[in-house]
Amino acid sequence: MQSRREWLKSLAFPTVTGLVLYILTSRSATGRHPGPDFLFSLASGYLLIGLIHLMTNLRALDAMVWGVGMLRQILVGKFRGGREETEAFHAYRNRKEIHRDAGWLLGIAAVLMLCAVLWALLAA
Repeated sequence: MQSRREWLKSLAFPTVTGLVLYILTSRSATGRHPGPDFLFSLASGYLLIGLIHLMTNLRALDAMVWGVGMLRQILVGKFRGGREETEAFHAYRNRKEIHRDAGWLLGIAAVLMLCAVLWALLAA
């Protein structure tokens, strides 16, 4: 279970990401109501970070990252044997941390997007 401080720390980066997205896109906004735009940008930040955490939890890109490193070793000439590389790859995958906040971030993004859509519909 995460402490309150760790929870707030994990929410800070998606919030800042959403604020940056809002600042970058607010100049081109044509609507009269900036609230839904702000909520949608904030939700996009949570969605982006949540999806990144989900992808790292699934270890979806580990083989690609390892393969690029392996190619670099082959080109330099520091290639080890097959069994050693397999054991090193499994050790690499097992030592990576798991982001326990991915589900919460995606849930917060869904709620914020729903609120933004409802606000936009009610304001129209």
